[in-house]
Amino acid sequence: MILLRSASCLLVFAGLSLLCGCQAETIEVPTPAVSNALDPPTADPPDAEQPMELPAEYVEMRKRMQVIFDRRIDKLPPEDQKLARAQQLCPIMLKPLGEMGVPIKVDVNGQPVFICCAGCSEELLAHPEKSLARLKAAQDDLKSKE
Repeated sequence: MILLRSASCLLVFAGLSLLCGCQAETIEVPTPAVSNALDPPTADPPDAEQPMELPAEYVEMRKRMQVIFDRRIDKLPPEDQKLARAQQLCPIMLKPLGEMGVPIKVDVNGQPVFICCAGCSEELLAHPEKSLARLKAAQDDLKSKE
C-alpha cells in the first residue's frame, strides 16, 4: 500500500509540473578531448617511403657519443682498431662497439671477434655460429641504410 501511494504521488507531482509549465532544463556537458592509446590516429601516418627526419639534438648527441666510442676503440692495438671499426657492432647485444668501454677481443674458431663487454663472451662462445650470423645480418642492415 505504501508503494502504491508513493507511485501515485509521483504521478501527481509529474502531472502538476507539466501543467505549471515546469520543464527540466537540458544541460549538455561537453565530453573531454582525451585521447585514448587505443583510438586510431587522427593524422595520416608518415609515408613509409619517406625517411623519418631526426631532431637536430638527437643527431648531435649521436655524433658526440660516436666520438666517445671511437676514443675507446683507439685504446686497442692498431691492427685491432681496424678490425673493430669494420665490425662496428657487438654480435650479442648488437650495440656499437665502444658503447660499454673498450671492446674485448675474443677468438671464435680462429677468427677475431670483438664484444662490448665481458658479459657477452659466454653467449658468444656457447653459440658462435648463431652469434656471427646475427652480426652479419645486422651489419648488412646497417650498410643498406647508408
